[in-house]
Amino acid sequence: MDRSLDTLAISQRLRSSGMPEKQSQATVEVLAESVGGLVTRKYLDERLEILKGELDIRFKSIDARFESVDARFEKLEATIEKKFASHTIQFLLIQIGLFGLLLTALAYFTQPLRAEPAAPANTEIIESAAPQEDDA
Repeated sequence: MDRSLDTLAISQRLRSSGMPEKQSQATVEVLAESVGGLVTRKYLDERLEILKGELDIRFKSIDARFESVDARFEKLEATIEKKFASHTIQFLLIQIGLFGLLLTALAYFTQPLRAEPAAPANTEIIESAAPQEDDA
């Protein structure tokens, strides 16, 4: 930082304009102290360039981290899509199976009732169960 101040030249200039020596020296000292906290435009420009370089480095690091996160999200998204597709296929197969069962049940319960021929009566059982009369 270039903050050079020619205090001697300033003091001589003040004295040549009619200011007493003690007053000119005190003025130059106060001026030198107050200028000590000031910076030049050149210094500010140099510091700004340094800060820009540091920010560029940090932003490149952040960009790299975002690229890493993006890659991880893409991988997770692909995994989720695969699982979703697999589950969708399984769900469709289950629906097809249930639809088949429904059609089978519907066909079974909507068939006309068939009259089955009556079984011939077992006359032997009936005859043996009937009371027998004595012929004698």
